[in-house]
Amino acid sequence: MSNNQLVARRKRTPRTQSGAASLRAREEALTAAPEPLPAEYLEWLRTTYKSKKVTETELARMRPAIVEAMTHCPGRGMRSMELRTSQVVTLLMWAKQVRGLTDVAQIFTREHIEDFCSTALSTVSEKTRSDYRGRLRPIADSLHPETAPEPAPVLRRKDVQGPYTPDEMNVIRRAILVQPTDELVRQLCVCVGLGVGAGINSSELKTIRTSDVHLEADGAVRVEIRGDKARTLWVHRDWEDVAARGVQGRAANALLLGENPNRRNVTSNLFQRAHLYGDVPELSQDRLRATWIVGHLNRATPFSVLCHAAGLSSTRALFDLLEFVTVAPAKGALRGEGR
Repeated sequence: MSNNQLVARRKRTPRTQSGAASLRAREEALTAAPEPLPAEYLEWLRTTYKSKKVTETELARMRPAIVEAMTHCPGRGMRSMELRTSQVVTLLMWAKQVRGLTDVAQIFTREHIEDFCSTALSTVSEKTRSDYRGRLRPIADSLHPETAPEPAPVLRRKDVQGPYTPDEMNVIRRAILVQPTDELVRQLCVCVGLGVGAGINSSELKTIRTSDVHLEADGAVRVEIRGDKARTLWVHRDWEDVAARGVQGRAANALLLGENPNRRNVTSNLFQRAHLYGDVPELSQDRLRATWIVGHLNRATPFSVLCHAAGLSSTRALFDLLEFVTVAPAKGALRGEGR
């Protein structure tokens, strides 16, 4: 891997809005005056809309309540509003007939909507009831923002761990070979050799046994991964010696790391015990794996081969690391020069 293989990582735009600011923005959105209904919709409601559930006379009397309720619905797309209108009419009719209510603000509450869906819609499919809830609840939340539930927290993906630079990997190679005990050297060689050499992550690493690692006569190192993502891996030749050192002295069929494959934080605990000083970067199995992936992306390893070797079902993780891949001249790459 040459020194010009990595490009500078672009800074990610930080999220600067605080939790309190987010709550204020949500409250302002819920209490803001509703946007007027489009003239096109009002004309459609007055001249075109028909319902098999109510007479023309009843519909004429209900129209102001329909308009009031629809004013509080989100979005102003005609198709969405047409679908929502029928559901609003059905709820208004149920409220008048079953609960004796005609006031829109009293009818459109989460409690009444749930009562309506559970009783009046008891014979329809769950999907239909869910559609009704999804279209009626926003109106209730607009009319009664104090009872609107808090939005679910947004689950953010873990920040991408970038690869080590070639210089950092040279430092790491030297550091893991000068540990105070042979066993610590061996275990670190397992993590580093199979991490940067074969892209094996920490969860799979703790299940690998000596019998799963095969040292070929030509120096190649083959690793058999078992389980749901069973596959055969070959360690990159630059790290075959380190991976082979990780197997030496370990009993046949023994786990390469520890004695219990169900232990948690095996690699991180091992890295904390390592004696690393000076310019040695902090060890991370995720970064070792990222270094392996970026190396293969730089070498233009086919995505199908790389995804299978990495145990991935999609290329998303690869695209997360594209910012670290060498940018080739567009002209030569697109014209197929050098192929």
